[in-house]
Amino acid sequence: MKKYFTTIFLLAIFTVTNAQTWQPAGDRIKTQWAEQIDPANPLPEYPRPQLVRDQWLNLNGLWDYAILERGR
Repeated sequence: MKKYFTTIFLLAIFTVTNAQTWQPAGDRIKTQWAEQIDPANPLPEYPRPQLVRDQWLNLNGLWDYAILERGR
């Protein structure tokens, strides 16, 4: 049982130390097509919705709601 916990502890320490040395690859793996992409507008041919509605009713907030007897 003690060996089991020691193994898990060492594995966790090894994982944490390797995660700290990670860095992005940068431009080393960039392809010829990736160089042509503008980060501000990645896919200009894709139809992007404007997300504007003519009539919109927001139901958030306080409501004037009460449970009344039937017929009132």
